Amino acid sequence: MEATLDVLDTQLLVYMANEAEPWAVDLHEEILQGERIVFLPRYVATEFYQVMERNRGEEGADIAWEHLTTLSETPAAVVPHPNRFRVDVHAIRNHATTRTLAAVCDMEPKDAPILATAYRLTEFIEAYDPPNHSQEAIPNDPEEFRLKRLLNEVGVDTITARILTNETNFIGVDPDSVGLDTVAVKQIPE
Repeated sequence: MEATLDVLDTQLLVYMANEAEPWAVDLHEEILQGERIVFLPRYVATEFYQVMERNRGEEGADIAWEHLTTLSETPAAVVPHPNRFRVDVHAIRNHATTRTLAAVCDMEPKDAPILATAYRLTEFIEAYDPPNHSQEAIPNDPEEFRLKRLLNEVGVDTITARILTNETNFIGVDPDSVGLDTVAVKQIPE
């Protein structure tokens, strides 16, 4: 069976955590109610925490922590554990592969890791079949195992990754035009 996996970008998390817009509150409720299967990459979790801390200080860091903890306890959301999510955002953005993907897709380098993760997940979910799996199907993080287990429980063996974003520069990206046909970018709110 095939399903759609929503991959959240950082800006959506900021809107949800700050309850800044009614649509953001609705999206958060849909996730908490299990109406969406959601994946949050470590890169996004780290960037979200840094943005909240930078913009709102200690209070923002606390809100980010609580938000990540709440999402990590949601059955249909796969989120890095709040104690183990940090990655080097600067290094990831400046990696040659990230810059290349950003150039090919005509997008900002800060968004390219999200696109790369979304595509990797579609490949991983379809290819992972221990012990007969390909090199591409070896998980990078424990979250990938949790996602695979969650999808197996509901009978899903193929996914389309849908990146949810509110960023105008990201909305115009067409992954299909560069061969990433299992990934879509969707504007929230529509």
